[in-house]
Amino acid sequence: MRSSPCASYSDGRGPDSARALELDGATVAQSAACKAAGRLKAADLAPTPSNRACTQLYGGPETASIHGVLDGRRVDASFKRTDGCEIARWKAIEPLLDEVR
Repeated sequence: MRSSPCASYSDGRGPDSARALELDGATVAQSAACKAAGRLKAADLAPTPSNRACTQLYGGPETASIHGVLDGRRVDASFKRTDGCEIARWKAIEPLLDEVR
């Protein structure tokens, strides 16, 4: 499995810049971050469909993004916690974000 995603995370507070993690040509056996990236599915990275009804829950100001190539697929995904659907997407990628924090 080849991956080269760059994941960034921001807690949405204060002037601190986002924290970032870069995985370059790594395999899933090399680190916890690589294992977390290796478990991501295409559906985990897809945006919420515009016609989906989402609960109006606010999960916090955090934002995250993942850019690069994962399993041969180009990835350019953004995440936030502004409603129930976005919180669910966040939870799907949280193991990778835990490696960035």
